[in-house]
Amino acid sequence: MRSYPILILLTLIVVLSSCKSNQPKFEKFKDKYSNIVYYKDNLAWTYKEGKVGLINSTGSEVIKNTFDNITPFKDDLFWTYRDNGKKGIVDIKGKVLVENIYDNILEYKDNLLWTYKNGGKGLIDLTGKVIIDNVYDSISNFNNNLTKAYRDGKEFIVDIKGNISERN
Repeated sequence: MRSYPILILLTLIVVLSSCKSNQPKFEKFKDKYSNIVYYKDNLAWTYKEGKVGLINSTGSEVIKNTFDNITPFKDDLFWTYRDNGKKGIVDIKGKVLVENIYDNILEYKDNLLWTYKNGGKGLIDLTGKVIIDNVYDSISNFNNNLTKAYRDGKEFIVDIKGNISERN
């Protein structure tokens, strides 16, 4: 029974010391940035002239300091935000997968994303390929690879490939 508190304390010390021990890897690059904060796996957030980026432990820019904000999304993908309030997606190598043109992007399923732009709802995949244009007032969840989309009081049936047919 007495070993649990000791085990918890040792675990806490190891975790906290690993976070602190990673920060010095990036100290040598502090002159290039206004702030550097350790992220994970030999990566650190960088802040420069009001923009956020990501560097690795050798100082190479993984994601250039061109975004107002970057937040982890899934796997090695990040949500990106620009000063115009638009949202996009970039991968861990800095490749822009989805341009910052959407008012909002929400994860749906199977690497599909709901998009919101200029008051309309649409659907894209993780490569940024548009499946359903942002012209609908609402779109239901898919069932058997089909969904219902609504615009101006009309109902449309849309398949997972983006093929559209109007319902009467």
